[in-house]
Amino acid sequence: MYKNNTSIVRIHPRLFKCLLIMKFISFFIFGLFIQTQANVFAQKINISVSKAELTDVLNIVQKQTDLDFLFNSSELKNVGKIDLHMSNADLKQVLDQCLSPRGLVYAVQNKTVLIRKAPELGNALSIKDTQQLLLEGKVLDSDMNPVVGASVKVVNSNAATATREDGSFSLSVIQREGQVIITAMGYEDKTISYVTGQQIEVVLNPCER
Repeated sequence: MYKNNTSIVRIHPRLFKCLLIMKFISFFIFGLFIQTQANVFAQKINISVSKAELTDVLNIVQKQTDLDFLFNSSELKNVGKIDLHMSNADLKQVLDQCLSPRGLVYAVQNKTVLIRKAPELGNALSIKDTQQLLLEGKVLDSDMNPVVGASVKVVNSNAATATREDGSFSLSVIQREGQVIITAMGYEDKTISYVTGQQIEVVLNPCER
């Protein structure tokens, strides 16, 4: 006689309820993320420019939204002048119109729009790629004490931040290698090379009186 060996696993009612709640929360968070992205791209833009630089167009867009733009200035050079006349247009329409014909792609992370040249394979810049490009480090004085409020700026870019109370900083960048310039009141400016994924330690020398 054939016997069915299939076993039935019974889930405790409380555990089943917890699993349902967790599943509901997961769907809620995912839906909230999608809605947030939709709200960002749905922001309305009014713009009318002729033979304008791309950076000037981005400045106009930035003033009409709650977004910041992060890009490498060298990648936005020689992309041609822009003639753009749009009224009450979605942010996505404006960005697509400005960037796609010029071989540029973008991604939105929190309230920052990251812009770069389109990679050779594919034409999309993923959020995963942008999350990997994080520069971290610490700024100290000659006595190895933290320098608070020092400015850390990527050379040839508008990406910048300031050091925390312990002298540490973190900064999203769009190039894996480059240079940053560190400035602080009472100290000499210092430029140093970086590679993302490797923390850097910068020691500033006091200004000579």
